[in-house]
Amino acid sequence: MTKGPHRQVLDQYLDTAAEGRLTGAGFNWKQKASDLEKLSEALTSAAQQAELRIGEQTLTGPALRAGMEESATSLALKAEQLRAAGEALTQVGRQLSDARDARDALAALGDKPPAYQAPAGTPGVEPTDEEIAAQAAASQARQNERTAWQTEYDKQEAKALALTKDMDAAFLGAIPPMKE
Repeated sequence: MTKGPHRQVLDQYLDTAAEGRLTGAGFNWKQKASDLEKLSEALTSAAQQAELRIGEQTLTGPALRAGMEESATSLALKAEQLRAAGEALTQVGRQLSDARDARDALAALGDKPPAYQAPAGTPGVEPTDEEIAAQAAASQARQNERTAWQTEYDKQEAKALALTKDMDAAFLGAIPPMKE
């Protein structure tokens, strides 16, 4: 099967990609974000109880409550960041899966049809008008095949380039949430 340079890059990209692992990791990260949210909510609730049990009039009660609420706020922020990163991983996994499906839907082109070669004539014998017309028709038919093949090749190269650019954008878009 003939593959152009953009198709080869796309194939290399997808042959080394593991979208299932990315999607699974994204799901796990979002699940851990939910766990952190629950912990944050529990800590906020416990902060009120801790202050009441220790005493609102003591120095320790309000300080303990403030510390617990600060920790709860920090946990909630980390949960948001973890959820955003998990969603980014999930989106990249979906993008890879969609690109793989689109690539797999591309038709196998085979080799480009060779240029028309007129049959060798008999030396000293002029071809008939019918033979000349048949050769012209065969030459035109072969040129049409070559043109159709080239058109499909160009479409596949454009599609492969677009898919690669989309995947690059998805990966680059996933970086900022992962850094936070």
